[in-house]
Amino acid sequence: MVGRVQCELIEPLDDESIYAQFLAKKGEGVHHIAVAAPKSDETLAMQAKRGNDSVLTGEFSGIKVAYLGRERDLGVIIETFNGMPDVKQKPDAT
Repeated sequence: MVGRVQCELIEPLDDESIYAQFLAKKGEGVHHIAVAAPKSDETLAMQAKRGNDSVLTGEFSGIKVAYLGRERDLGVIIETFNGMPDVKQKPDAT
């Protein structure tokens, strides 16, 4: 964490994930930028109407997460999430 900004270093462990595909296509760099979307279902429905479909979705510890394919407009994927994990929560992996 740098102030209220979280930076993630992600290492793909396979050749199939969207992270591995990004590395193969573009090399190292910014893969996605996350924004809070408290009304995530509404946000995803609105983006789908605009042609910005989800490229990855999931739920982790009750928090809905989605990656929106905005690369053509912004050059990066946009991640939406509807909450923050408990600060005491342990990471899934390190």
